[in-house]
Amino acid sequence: MKTTTTLLSLLLLFLFTTLQAQTKYFVDISSGDDLNTGLSWDQAFENLQTALNIISDHDTIWVAQGTYVPDKGTGTTNDLRTSSFYLYKGVNIYGGFAGSETSLDQRDWKTNLCILSGDLMHNDGSKFTNYDDNAYHVLRCANQSLIPTIDGFIVQGGNADTLTGQEFFGAGMYILNANPIVNNCTFQNNFALSSGAGMQNATANPTIQNCYFFNNQTSHGSGMHNNNASPQIISCTFEKNSSRYGAGMYNINNSQPDIIGCLFTNNHADLGDTTISTGGGGIYNNDSNAQITNCTFLSNSADRGGGINNSFSTPIIRNAVFLGNLAETLGGGLYNGSSNANIANCSFSGNRAFFDGGAIYNHTSDIILTNSIIWNNNDQSGTGTALASIKNINSTPIITYCLIQNITTSVDGNIDGITLAGNSNYPDFIGELDPTTAPSTNGNLRVYLGSPLIDVGNDSANSTLTDPDGYNRINGTIDLGAYENPAANCPLELLLTNVYSPLKGTYEAVNEIELANGAWIPSLGVDLVLNAPEVILSPTTESELGVVFTVENAGCTP
Repeated sequence: MKTTTTLLSLLLLFLFTTLQAQTKYFVDISSGDDLNTGLSWDQAFENLQTALNIISDHDTIWVAQGTYVPDKGTGTTNDLRTSSFYLYKGVNIYGGFAGSETSLDQRDWKTNLCILSGDLMHNDGSKFTNYDDNAYHVLRCANQSLIPTIDGFIVQGGNADTLTGQEFFGAGMYILNANPIVNNCTFQNNFALSSGAGMQNATANPTIQNCYFFNNQTSHGSGMHNNNASPQIISCTFEKNSSRYGAGMYNINNSQPDIIGCLFTNNHADLGDTTISTGGGGIYNNDSNAQITNCTFLSNSADRGGGINNSFSTPIIRNAVFLGNLAETLGGGLYNGSSNANIANCSFSGNRAFFDGGAIYNHTSDIILTNSIIWNNNDQSGTGTALASIKNINSTPIITYCLIQNITTSVDGNIDGITLAGNSNYPDFIGELDPTTAPSTNGNLRVYLGSPLIDVGNDSANSTLTDPDGYNRINGTIDLGAYENPAANCPLELLLTNVYSPLKGTYEAVNEIELANGAWIPSLGVDLVLNAPEVILSPTTESELGVVFTVENAGCTP
């Protein structure tokens, strides 16, 4: 008993000593001094590098608003392009402080901007001009067994522009053999000669959440490049990145990223060289099996695969929206080359290819397509044709429980893909996009009540719990397409936001229906009925003359 008690006491003492050893440092470029202790806001360091150079395992650094460069601070050399902010020893770095907070939840990283910049000379111009003297990598995290965290920063001005060492990729952040946590960060205006202008992951499995990859440029994967890496990427946006391949993201060498709830919009796999064929405006998968869930591909462009280009890959794509994407040759929404993609509950509409496969182009690819809708896409054969829906070369897709314009018939759970708008099989999107205007961000592929896509899918084909709007993925029987119509069955509460405007038909809930700002009720020949014990109308709710709008307070039975 005495031995057990002694061992327990020693263990508790060790844990207490370890916890006591963890230190919080404060950094404030506007009021700090690198000769301070760094142990309070009043004694804050001036430069982030000063704090990073003295940390122990699992220490924490709070950083006040301002712009920080990696060549300034204790132990650094001015104007050295190899300068970087190194994440190591499991450090936890938080930005977004005004400089007086006492708890983490008081910070506001959206207002108190903390910028980590590779612009060592403070002379960057637009379109990556004056970048010759910038740092190769703004952030680095390499060969770390402990897991660091960085949260609440803007990372910009990295310039990985040389072919020596590791200095031609990962300009914003280079991660090698490490698994950091990256939250609430923006990676913008970074340039790399080869790949990963915003972020490069090599043999790494970071967790990246609520981050924004904007206006980065390189040859492969301007927003993010994954090489034998399997990051988890949650609720991130990839916008206006440009490259030759995978402008938003490029995955290669058996990478298996888990991409959840992300938006890929206005990314362009086109650097102005018409002699090189480009691919994957949103994502390029090369010998990689990405899992893509609840993501939206909107107004992206490339030669092949405006939304996604798959090459020798077997991705799993669930609840994805492909809207307004453009391929200047093949596969406006999706291009599959020797890739047996597994696709369920996806919506393809308003996409365009100048040649073939407005929505999907398959070459030697036997894809599995379930619970999906392909409608109103365009290629050289016209709008809404069978070839504009899917073009197959040496490919035999397996299609079940789908509505595909001018392709599916009423077998294998499919809906007859007739074309007339007045027919009952018309999908009834809230906002249809003219595909000849692609790339475009217009359109809304949610459906009205009464759509033939509701409650006609195969529940076993999709195990995800929610759709992109966060509603239960199976609400009765699963719907076709990316979105589950929450009003088709009987939810406890129902919030009708502007994504469901204009409203028509009957909406019911057990407890409450709320019309959020922006909802409006048109005269479409279908009355609007809201049935719930409590109905809350927004002050901005509008309706046209002649609309019959009824509120019933009985509610429904789930």
